[in-house]
Amino acid sequence: MPDPTLTAAELDALAALYAQATPGEWLVEMDNCHAGRIAAFHGDEPQHYYEVWSAGWMERGIPQHVNADLVASLHNAFPALLALARRGAAAQPARKLSEERIAEIAAAEFSGRTEENDGPRCARAIHAALKEAGHAD
Repeated sequence: MPDPTLTAAELDALAALYAQATPGEWLVEMDNCHAGRIAAFHGDEPQHYYEVWSAGWMERGIPQHVNADLVASLHNAFPALLALARRGAAAQPARKLSEERIAEIAAAEFSGRTEENDGPRCARAIHAALKEAGHAD
């Protein structure tokens, strides 16, 4: 299977398609005909169907091909979206420094000095705090 990736343009296209689709929560029910039908799926069981519907169907005159395009596009993009979510979940969470630890780092940097607004020393103290948190080199 090829590496599932989405370009920024493809993500923008999905976002634009989602913005054009029927708003609100989409629900699924079996054998229940709603005026707010978005899609119907047949063939799972004889004589039965599943309907995707939304109470938001009357908010705008949404062409149903937009909803159909959204369903197909999200299905096709799902492997890449899942891979992206898994990469994000696997990323090491940033450590948070407490206010006390930042104060300790700053105090060590400024020890024995009287100037409180020395820009370079302040920058070094902030950099040391960010480096300790894994946010700087």
